[in-house]
Amino acid sequence: LTQEQIARHLGSAREVVSRMLKYFQQEGWVAVSRGGVTLLDRKGLAELAGMLEMEGSYDTVSGQLRMDTDNTLLKEKYIGLLQRAFAIDAEKTLEPDESKKILSALRWDTQKEIPLNEQRADGMLVQQMCCKRAFIRGAFFAAGSISNPNKSYHFEIVCRTMEQAVQLQELVGYFEAEGKIVQRKER
Repeated sequence: LTQEQIARHLGSAREVVSRMLKYFQQEGWVAVSRGGVTLLDRKGLAELAGMLEMEGSYDTVSGQLRMDTDNTLLKEKYIGLLQRAFAIDAEKTLEPDESKKILSALRWDTQKEIPLNEQRADGMLVQQMCCKRAFIRGAFFAAGSISNPNKSYHFEIVCRTMEQAVQLQELVGYFEAEGKIVQRKER
């Protein structure tokens, strides 16, 4: 697609698309060449989106993005993804501008009153099969388990909203697996 075509799809101007692509390239998110744009770590972004959708939070007052978990392995994976995708030292508290950069790349709206872990990840992040797989992996790593009820193993990811559950069900369906949604009883 040309920048003009991208602008038409977005309902924007070519100059705006050009400016945003230049910014994304400066941030290390994309490589822009004649006739093409390459997302540099799309799988990493998709996996990060899956993790944040399940266990992330964004404080609108402090402007800080956090991974809300006691799971050491999940925290280490989160830190590694942020370092690889954004060159950010996530072992320290993220600065508001760093948090906004990450959420912007993931196309999450920080102005919504809906908590981050109750929003759905942007569908553009999971267009390719490798990204679908990475998103499911991130969601599973953050909120999933494998259990053996009566010797019949099953894989589950606990979602906070029905929209998240439907999104995961659709993604799992791309791998010719039947995903079921079961509502848990309120405690």
